[in-house]
Amino acid sequence: MPERPFDPYAPPQHLADPAFAGRLDARIEGGYLVLNKNAEIPEVCLKCAAREGIVRRAQTFTYTPPWVFAILILCNLGGLIAMLMTMKRAKLKLPLCVGCNGRWRAAQIAVGLSVALLLSPLLVFFVAIDAPEAGSLMLLLFGLGFLVLIVVSTTYARPRLLRARSIDETTIKLAGVEPNAALLIARTSAAG
Repeated sequence: MPERPFDPYAPPQHLADPAFAGRLDARIEGGYLVLNKNAEIPEVCLKCAAREGIVRRAQTFTYTPPWVFAILILCNLGGLIAMLMTMKRAKLKLPLCVGCNGRWRAAQIAVGLSVALLLSPLLVFFVAIDAPEAGSLMLLLFGLGFLVLIVVSTTYARPRLLRARSIDETTIKLAGVEPNAALLIARTSAAG
């Protein structure tokens, strides 16, 4: 049988081979932890590098290229279509210690409550639209909700969560991983 010519666009063999599915393939790239989507991450907390009391958190990450948001601002429907077409997903079972898992949950609740506050002007619209100050109240609630969402997202939630900086067909690049945990995972991958 003739040997196939080299294809530079083919995925790396170890990622395409089903026998390697679920194995750890990790590296550090520019301060981010890059994992294959089927990685079996070692028992080390990704947020604090603890090695004891580890629980697994099933987490789905999504990533949309930044240029899509410019289209979304310029053309709502076109941006929405571009967002849906370019969005990538990856699901990982993240090892976290009990404390970091609790902080993760608290951050998600805080962001959810902030989004609810941002949407509160809709309640005024449907309940008290005939009130003389309804428009001012809606504007005030929207501004307050927007401000709270930004503050909660950037100062409270961001340090407690991991974020996908990019996702492609085989890998996910995670931001927010504790550097010692990332180093340990990358060394475990290189040794394995």
